[in-house]
Amino acid sequence: MGAAAAAAAAAGPAAAAAAGPAQLSVAIVGAGFSGLCMAIQLKKAGIHDFTIFEAADAVGGTWRDNTYPGCACDIPSVLYCFSFEPYPFTRHYSGQPEILRYQQHCIDKYGLAPHIRLSTRVAAAAFDGASGTWAVTTAAGDTVTARVLVLARGGLAVPSVPCFPGMQSFPGPSFHTARWDHSVELTGKRVAVVGTGASAIQLVPAIQPLVQHLTLFQRTPPWVMPRKTRMPGWAVEAAAGSSWYNKVQRRRWFIGMELLLGGALSRNKQRILKLVEKFGLAHLQAQVPDHQLRAALAPSYSVGCKRILASDEYYPALCQPNVSVVTSAVKEVRGSVIVAEDGSEAEVDVIIYATGFDLTATHHGIDITVTPAAAAAAAGVAAAAAGAAAAGLGSAAPLSFSKVMGDKPRAFYGLAVAGFPNLFLINGPNTGLGHNSMIYMAECGVNCIVKLLRRMRRQRLKWLAVTAAAQARFNEELQARLRSSVWLSGGCGSWYVNKDGEGSSAL
Repeated sequence: MGAAAAAAAAAGPAAAAAAGPAQLSVAIVGAGFSGLCMAIQLKKAGIHDFTIFEAADAVGGTWRDNTYPGCACDIPSVLYCFSFEPYPFTRHYSGQPEILRYQQHCIDKYGLAPHIRLSTRVAAAAFDGASGTWAVTTAAGDTVTARVLVLARGGLAVPSVPCFPGMQSFPGPSFHTARWDHSVELTGKRVAVVGTGASAIQLVPAIQPLVQHLTLFQRTPPWVMPRKTRMPGWAVEAAAGSSWYNKVQRRRWFIGMELLLGGALSRNKQRILKLVEKFGLAHLQAQVPDHQLRAALAPSYSVGCKRILASDEYYPALCQPNVSVVTSAVKEVRGSVIVAEDGSEAEVDVIIYATGFDLTATHHGIDITVTPAAAAAAAGVAAAAAGAAAAGLGSAAPLSFSKVMGDKPRAFYGLAVAGFPNLFLINGPNTGLGHNSMIYMAECGVNCIVKLLRRMRRQRLKWLAVTAAAQARFNEELQARLRSSVWLSGGCGSWYVNKDGEGSSAL
């Protein structure tokens, strides 16, 4: 694909062509969808010397961690699987247990289990320019050597929990949706849900019938579209009996989403977006009869500026007599009382934070370093004098991956970072979508990486890296294109925009 060719071309000037081994050893960090995809494609490419390091005691990534009531994918199931491995899902929007079963199916079919090391957290990785290898150290102190390091940790790994004054004084249970406390019984309790994103619209309908009262703190209402969760019996049978049916359905959904929303979001095509808004407002009108509540739930920004959500149960749940919607952000917590910015108060027994994830935290937590000489050579000294100094490449200290990424991560096609040879990312900065499947994006990244690894093996390269100049050009062009997108000009704040008003690493 084009990105692979561009990546290979950019890497060329910085590729050290000193003789390297014919075989490649690869260390993969993370056993979620991205890590599994990388492992499968390595085996298909004839590369069998690889290990997946997983910090948790089970595979699954975000689908292992998120076990809250109602947890499901928010795009059609036919898109939430590998294109090369269709699966007979039983629901249009599969729930968390079925997605985990699919991942285990892939592990079993492709024989990945012997390559996975569970309960093994990678604590550090140091690149040695002389040998062209990474020394990967686990939290237990074990060190293994790998030619290539692949970070497949995903963006939905570290919960983003807001910090409100008085939070620590709250006497009852409080937790994030991604760290669901199954020991807490919600039946008959007064529950507060903070946030109205993808997790909240699944959680609220699931717990509303159980609780005494549910208070939803809504800072910004989302755009919610209708969806059909259950598949008719004939469709379930067709999916189970024919891989061709799954492939046709996947192609139909993918093309439909790309044609309807892909260009409209990236180019802010208001004519198309207004039609989508009418569809969403009609859904709101049909499901919320109360005029005052309907007004509170109507978004005031362009559709697509925040992630578009889909639910047939969210609005009806908010109409129930045991639900209150507070249209103001949380200001503070006073004992068991939550105080909103508008002064309204709610006394609750449990607080649930449906507040999303910290995307930048994914790039921290592992001490990844490169020696100064290797970092400067990999970044392309002549082409990157200014950028190298800014990134610390001229320093005598090792180059730190977490410091380079900081709170505004930058990469080349979301795949590689200047100064870090033989290091690749899956679903890295600027690979996020607002309308389609991140599984597809992971596949695209993996395909690029495999092509580059084949080049390393074919040319016996010791290491391969992107130059700082190529990375800078890519990001300048990217930000210029994003300025006209709905994400930056749609009239809202979201994780698609960083604190400086630029397109964030989510895009």
